Amino acid sequence: MEHGEIRLLHPEEWRKLAPIFEAEGGHLPNTQYATAAVAIDDDGIAGFWTLQPVLHAGPLWIREDKRGTGLWRPLNQALVDLVSASGSGFYSFSDGPRMDHVFTQLGYTDLNYRVWKREG
Repeated sequence: MEHGEIRLLHPEEWRKLAPIFEAEGGHLPNTQYATAAVAIDDDGIAGFWTLQPVLHAGPLWIREDKRGTGLWRPLNQALVDLVSASGSGFYSFSDGPRMDHVFTQLGYTDLNYRVWKREG
């Protein structure tokens, strides 16, 4: 096979990916929920692609008469409080300058990624 054996990673094999994540400055996903497709050849792991659930906050909507009041602050705090005990975070997606401003004000980190979606 040109790319080696392609298969799903078995849960007990995640430790094999840890050095790769460390070398790339990443963090091993929560192996309780994640899986990965791996390519394995005679030299070991040739490549992998993980699939993992990710918390996503959005969309945000505020009734017109409440816009401009900062209602987004306590709404955000309720979500932050919900996930903070787990030590986890969440992602939110901006659709333009207004949401960029909100996220900046709330102290979110701009990851500077474009988001792509794949339908089943």
